[in-house]
Amino acid sequence: KAKRKRTSPQNRYLHGVVFPMIQERLIELGWKEAVNIEWVKDLCKYQFLKKETSNEKTGEVITFVEATSALSTSEMMDFIADLQQWSAETLDLYIPDPNEQIEIN
Repeated sequence: KAKRKRTSPQNRYLHGVVFPMIQERLIELGWKEAVNIEWVKDLCKYQFLKKETSNEKTGEVITFVEATSALSTSEMMDFIADLQQWSAETLDLYIPDPNEQIEIN
């Protein structure tokens, strides 16, 4: 069954809001690696997009990180929600929903 790929607005929100906010907070918390946005993206994907697959012939299991480009719209919504919850609980960082108006101090 074909699944609807993530949307451009979802992708722009993830790369334009979510990842940069997490990056800024990680830097504030002393994670020097976070100056590299690719490191931040990899960290986030590793946290929530790890998958396992096995070789049908040998039974060998490997772990890989799924690309966000492979996500459906609902999977992307779940990924963003996971990042929002993780950020709130782990980083003490509130990430607004798309189209949510926030007051900037």
